[in-house]
Amino acid sequence: GPTDDDVTAAGVAEALRVPLVRDPDLAERLRSHFGERLRPAHLKMADAPARGLTALDAFRSDDDDGGGGSGGETKRRSPFPLLAVACAATNATVNTTASATFDNVALTPAGVALVDEDLGTPGPAGSTVVNGSSCTIAASGSLGDSGRFRFQQFVGDVTVTARLVSHTGSSLSAKGGVMIRDASADAAPHGMMGIAHSWGGYFTWRNVIGGSTATSYGSSKVNPQWIRLVREGDTLTAFRSLNSATNTPSAWVKQGSSQVFSAGAPIHVGLAVDSAATALNTVVLDNLSVVPGNVAPVVSSGAGGTYPTVAIAVAGTVSDDGQPTPPGAVTTLWSRVSGPGTVTFGDASSLATNALFSGSGTYVLRLTADDGQVSVFADSTYVISAGAPPTIATAPTSQQIGAGGTVTLSVVAGGVGPFTYQWQQDGVNIGGATAASYALTAVQVSQAGSYTVVVRNSGGSVTSSSAVVGVVPAGTGAAHQAVAVGYVGSTQLTLEHTLTFAGAATALDWQMVLPAGWSFVSETGSGAQVKPSLSMQNLLTWSWTTMPASPLIFRVVVSVPAGQSGSQQVVSLVNLVLGGSALRLLAQADPLVIVVGVARHGADTDASGLISLVELTRVIELYNVRNGTVRTGAYKLNAATEDGFDSDPARSGTATLTPHHTADTNRDALIGLLELTRVIELYNVRAGTARTGAYHLQADTEDGFAPGP
Repeated sequence: GPTDDDVTAAGVAEALRVPLVRDPDLAERLRSHFGERLRPAHLKMADAPARGLTALDAFRSDDDDGGGGSGGETKRRSPFPLLAVACAATNATVNTTASATFDNVALTPAGVALVDEDLGTPGPAGSTVVNGSSCTIAASGSLGDSGRFRFQQFVGDVTVTARLVSHTGSSLSAKGGVMIRDASADAAPHGMMGIAHSWGGYFTWRNVIGGSTATSYGSSKVNPQWIRLVREGDTLTAFRSLNSATNTPSAWVKQGSSQVFSAGAPIHVGLAVDSAATALNTVVLDNLSVVPGNVAPVVSSGAGGTYPTVAIAVAGTVSDDGQPTPPGAVTTLWSRVSGPGTVTFGDASSLATNALFSGSGTYVLRLTADDGQVSVFADSTYVISAGAPPTIATAPTSQQIGAGGTVTLSVVAGGVGPFTYQWQQDGVNIGGATAASYALTAVQVSQAGSYTVVVRNSGGSVTSSSAVVGVVPAGTGAAHQAVAVGYVGSTQLTLEHTLTFAGAATALDWQMVLPAGWSFVSETGSGAQVKPSLSMQNLLTWSWTTMPASPLIFRVVVSVPAGQSGSQQVVSLVNLVLGGSALRLLAQADPLVIVVGVARHGADTDASGLISLVELTRVIELYNVRNGTVRTGAYKLNAATEDGFDSDPARSGTATLTPHHTADTNRDALIGLLELTRVIELYNVRAGTARTGAYHLQADTEDGFAPGP
């Protein structure tokens, strides 16, 4: 050497996930073979995978006339590890073909080489009788120094298991079980898990050469019982289990704590018996198994492939050696490694499950297998070519309703059908809600929340925007309104907020969304502990830690910038915890639409900033409108008149008009006595002793004006 086999051995060791170790016996034979010619490279031929150390004994025999091979045998032992078995023919001459014919080819396993010996110097010598998988061992002495051991050599991590059927020892600590022991001489480090005559489960160990032994004992003394020792690196762990009705372990229980085990290579593993006395203890053990240490699971995530739909079935496979024990079981998990969208698995922990892709593209899916000690994975590529996902043509809209009412949410999907639907409340699927519309009947407070719908077709899925459903208990509500008829640029506007509720409130905040450019000026009456700051825009928030009484009424003055045009909207959301239930209330009207106001009073038809007697008379005329003999003050729109309004004697009730007369402060299309009195108040404004009727804009009054120039 070195030869290609040096690389092969290392590669095999890595593939098997076992260490590459140097076998002392092979190394010694290499030294004997090469003598003074030995080089460090030669010794590399004694390196092999930990579970692949096998010395090759070679035999030959002359054929007798009957082909039985009894013409005599010779033997030669190879100093190299055995990594493969085959029939081969070679020719020592270059460029010449050699051929050979073989018959009677047989590959026969050699079996496990087990050695029986007494440890130390026990009193009466021990004995071993093997009958199939059962072994009867008689021994005396104490395994710390003496006893009987039936073992094989082993390199690396290992699990040794057996079942103790019976024993005859009378000493308290007479025991039989399984042992892992350093291959060195007396007082070697070791661990034994056995069943003692009086103590039941009995784990005894010695950590270092010449050290003292220690024990952990105590469990059922009823036989048969199963015992197990696990060596992982420098650690020994002992387990025991009762025998089940099927003569298998019922449930493994750890005996004591794991112990440090410092040993060289190889180690000795097998069955051990002592009597803790000079008399023999006869123990019957069976089902001995020596299993190499944990090997990682072998996992496959399937072949992958190309699919014309976003919903497919995926299936993987996993095989394992059942180690470590416990847990002795493999857990699996599907996940998305890459791809243009998301992947939702029906049961991500199942080998066979469904995968739902959010859209077309190339995805890599991973199946991970974990045996509790080693985690491995396999990846597969899936190409989804299912066309375009749907779109949301019309999204569901937010609604607010009193408890006990009915709300219907609807969506209109765009794209290529057919479509499927799944409605969700606060991100959680609603059972049975799989149509384009979803109706909530006899609505309860618990059904308030954010509703979305997931729409799917063969090309993928899309989730709608949220629709907030507010459910208001009886006696609870929120409202907001503009104090003035409309807004005027470069001025201020007052908004009034009202909240009523029945019961004990424990948390409250009010959020108001302003039109772009509008800003906070001041507020009165809220009593909130947290308020907006001066000039704050967009979202204004009030929070209460000390709950106000119902009804809560407060006013907010905002600044309207110059250059505003068209109707503007204000939205208010109230978060209220009432009687332990969290409510989200949309203040009504939702949204609050604020039209463009006027810079002059509706009675000021000549736009002079002064209310004259003629202009006051015009308001009195509207006030005096009658329906039959009943005064109503009803008016209607008429662009041909001096003020844009006209009498409406045919109507007896309220109406909705846009715009309203500015004297009509409650906006019911009726001029009442108090509203007429307000105009008279403006008319009677004086400068000294002279009546002027002067007025000016003021946002926080009922009509948006105030007396005086």
